[in-house]
Amino acid sequence: ETFAKSDVVVIALPRASDVESVLEGGLNALKPGSLLIDTTTVSTDFAQRVGELALKHKVLAVDAPMSGGQPRAISGKLTFMVGGSSRAFEAAKPI
Repeated sequence: ETFAKSDVVVIALPRASDVESVLEGGLNALKPGSLLIDTTTVSTDFAQRVGELALKHKVLAVDAPMSGGQPRAISGKLTFMVGGSSRAFEAAKPI
């Protein structure tokens, strides 16, 4: 339900298998042109598969694993390494 009501969805999960579980139904619910930002630390191959799957659903996707741990999160100074298409990257910038 949350996916269907959202133009932007940000997920931060512990494992790639959790991402798969969430996206199984979630991608079907997202409107075309929506933006998916996955901050989970996953392999490059997995991130590419998520991007391809999102593309099939006409959803923009960026892989944006975060670094810094709890201390940097509390201070608002996390670092994100962002990958995706130019269009998806531009859509994610304001977020």
